[in-house]
Amino acid sequence: MTISFLKVPYTHLLKTLLTVVLFLLVADLTGIALAKTISTTPIIEITFQDELISAKLIDAPLIDVLQRVKEEFGFKAHFHGDLTELLTLSFTDIPLDKCLRLLTVNHSLSVASLPTTTEPPEQNEAKQIAEVWVISRSATSKTFNTTPAAPLRPPPVLTNDTVDVSEESPEQSGNGELESVPLDQVLNNPNAEKSAQLKAIKNLVETGDSASVMAMAEFLGNEDKEVRQMLVDGISSVQNEESTQVLGHVLQTDPEPEIRKTAVRALGKRKNDNDAQAFLEEARNDSDDEVKTLAEQLLTQ
Repeated sequence: MTISFLKVPYTHLLKTLLTVVLFLLVADLTGIALAKTISTTPIIEITFQDELISAKLIDAPLIDVLQRVKEEFGFKAHFHGDLTELLTLSFTDIPLDKCLRLLTVNHSLSVASLPTTTEPPEQNEAKQIAEVWVISRSATSKTFNTTPAAPLRPPPVLTNDTVDVSEESPEQSGNGELESVPLDQVLNNPNAEKSAQLKAIKNLVETGDSASVMAMAEFLGNEDKEVRQMLVDGISSVQNEESTQVLGHVLQTDPEPEIRKTAVRALGKRKNDNDAQAFLEEARNDSDDEVKTLAEQLLTQ
């Protein structure tokens, strides 16, 4: 009887302890879930004052932030590709151009500006942003990169700086044509032959759609200026809105004047394209005199 009498209070005590432990465990899990919910809720706080921008962004989708800025300043915007990158940053009182560069640091940005007065360009440093192009770098060539990369044989020894595609011996299929090679495979391989690179670019040019243009645009940061020249030539041959925007990006960012001149010539052929004309106007302030002169000539023709 004594043993039975002692067991009862211990049993109740054990149940009470288990209940408390279970309650604390559930409360802890609930707190974690709530914290996760709070942490993943986007925060987009943007203020505009005297054409300066301040912002506090936490897990804010890039496209939403860009739309807010666009609505405030009223410029025309073109957004292409996956721009859902989540931004977590803050800044205070920065101008629009610096804000755009900061927001799109992981993507390609092109800006067309117009002078704020009628003074000559050399006497007018203040400009108003008229149009903005943001091109995603994350998924522009996935459609064309489904074939696994395979090692390419080293290129033949060249006797001069000029690459003659017709004299090289690239891999061929049974009918004598060059094998179709994914663009990323040949451009990311330092041993890839120029003929293979040219063939990959030509494949995209023949497709001639927006996706092919954006796929070529993905590699415009290539260090080899000859490759960039091939890409710009290929993009120039495709007549659509995306190619115009990419050519404008080339015109504003490529360090080689000859490549920028190629972009200017291509834009000059698009007389009825307002975007092309805006880029040509911008080219009148290029750092290279020949590029400026060419843009002037094409605008006055």
